[in-house]
Amino acid sequence: MMTNRLRSVLMSIISETQSAFLPGRIISDNILVAHEVLHYMNRNNKSKHASMAVKLDMSKAYDRVEWYFLEAIMLKLGFCRRWVDWTMCLVSTISYSFLINGALRGYVQPTRGIHQGDPLSSYFFLLCVERLTCMLLRAEERKALNGIKIARNCLSISHILFADDTVIFCRANVEEGAELMCILGEYELASSQKLI
Repeated sequence: MMTNRLRSVLMSIISETQSAFLPGRIISDNILVAHEVLHYMNRNNKSKHASMAVKLDMSKAYDRVEWYFLEAIMLKLGFCRRWVDWTMCLVSTISYSFLINGALRGYVQPTRGIHQGDPLSSYFFLLCVERLTCMLLRAEERKALNGIKIARNCLSISHILFADDTVIFCRANVEEGAELMCILGEYELASSQKLI
């Protein structure tokens, strides 16, 4: 029930740059966009503004999600406190035992992470990654990062997300490189994600 409710509002919350796990969005669309941008970059490599593409992967993405970060993101996105409490109860009450030689042994109570395979987990992860999207869009709004325009009248493309994989496009200069590193460092610190 909670998965269906969350799915119904995600389309209005998650930005169009994310294509994974959302009904009506196809991950191959982002693959085509990335291909077109890379083709444009390859064709126009002698322009006065050199561009770069940075491909990032989040190491053990689901295992590293901090519960306080997920809770803060949901509250920031406008979810009511009751809903957030329900979801945090689902996330934080999980425990693990180990099957060794046919017998259950041990008991582990995790303090972070979301259970991969749970239908809600992929949506929780998208909510967390939306924070990175907001940070990149804010940097683009204040002209600290400049995305790539592949045609005169088209939108600038600064990043594309494929669940836990991200491709970021910006100008290849010291200022934008430093801004990007600052954003990624801030996101890693807040979320405990490890970007590689």
